[in-house]
Amino acid sequence: MKVINGLENLLENYDNLALALGTFDGIHRGHQELIKATVKKAKEQGGKSMVLTFSEHPKKVFHGIEKNILINTHREKIHLLKNLGIDIVLFAHFTEEFKNLSEKEFVIDILKKKIGAKFLFAGFNYTFGKGRKGKVDLLTTLGKELGMEVNIINPVKAKDTVISSTVIRELIQNGEIEKATDYLGGPIVIIGEVEHGRKIGRTMGFPTANLKVFNRIYPPTGIYGVKVMVEGETTIREGLMNIGYNPTIICDDKKISVEVHILDFNQDIYDKELVVSIVKYLRPEKKCDDLDSLKELIKSDVAKWREYLKEQKDEV
Repeated sequence: MKVINGLENLLENYDNLALALGTFDGIHRGHQELIKATVKKAKEQGGKSMVLTFSEHPKKVFHGIEKNILINTHREKIHLLKNLGIDIVLFAHFTEEFKNLSEKEFVIDILKKKIGAKFLFAGFNYTFGKGRKGKVDLLTTLGKELGMEVNIINPVKAKDTVISSTVIRELIQNGEIEKATDYLGGPIVIIGEVEHGRKIGRTMGFPTANLKVFNRIYPPTGIYGVKVMVEGETTIREGLMNIGYNPTIICDDKKISVEVHILDFNQDIYDKELVVSIVKYLRPEKKCDDLDSLKELIKSDVAKWREYLKEQKDEV
């Protein structure tokens, strides 16, 4: 998959280009329907599939909101889109010029002339142009006038709830992991580079990888059962992840940390990237009086997670 950062770096047009439009935060089941339709059309027409999204979240740009808005980082979004078979991802920057484009200018100058899209795909609530005043009815009208086929994807529901990034943000923050996983159509994914930590886990026989923390939504503090892929490998490994503030008598940080212990694994992976998929919430974070107590707690977590994995395997 090709990644292009900035409209100015799109240097060619593609024949029979199918273009998916949206913010795509979370890449949930609704997004997936839209993207799958885009990929399918591109293949039918012998063309390329592209996603046009943004380098910054619109809520930050238009409303100044910076905290608790991102389900996925830039890197995570790329990972998820690649898995859906998209050929090209184009990240537009919210420059003053771009923000001030009228609805018609956005469709004519960007979608038609600059990108050269032939087939457009958007969600039922897609907005565009200055002040995000453009709606899908106008997109459909302009598309027809300009010779672009416009496809609007209906909302995807879970029972009576329309699946949206807003709903999923609330689920993750409230610790409703199973429901969030259902709405996402897959596990919550956290990607981060391994940094040097205190190495306390290593001294107890449970080495942990400390992941770089980003300004994104994390699930509540606690211990989670996870699947892990190490950069450069294709093996999917089992592990435990701690999201929290290291509440032991030795470590009592006020800064959140994300640590991953990979089962049956003890290699030097500093500066490598881990792709972590959350499988199950296991317990809340607990305060330990000393390192011996912490070691016993971790040992118990590992044993319980291994037992759960064995039960899941036996059920298959």
